[in-house]
Amino acid sequence: MLSLRQIQRPPDSMYIGPFWRREVKLLGVRDISKLLAGVPKGAWVALSKDEERLVAFAGELPEALQKAKDAGEDDPVIIRVPEIEGTALIL
Repeated sequence: MLSLRQIQRPPDSMYIGPFWRREVKLLGVRDISKLLAGVPKGAWVALSKDEERLVAFAGELPEALQKAKDAGEDDPVIIRVPEIEGTALIL
């Protein structure tokens, strides 16, 4: 049986129980409510990779992805606007 010292540690990971887990680094809280103003509840939203601008939104995910691609954003951040009013934590 291999010991922990014999197993190469993956980068940015830690050992928890019998598995290696990646460490999650929270970069901070970002208020995107101004970006989402006017977007219907339940819509899929494509944000720019730096999350600074709204690229596209649509009722269905494939449509939002296509609109983002058409707008020149090949790797957008995708979120869904909550159906209810209030605060949401998006990871």
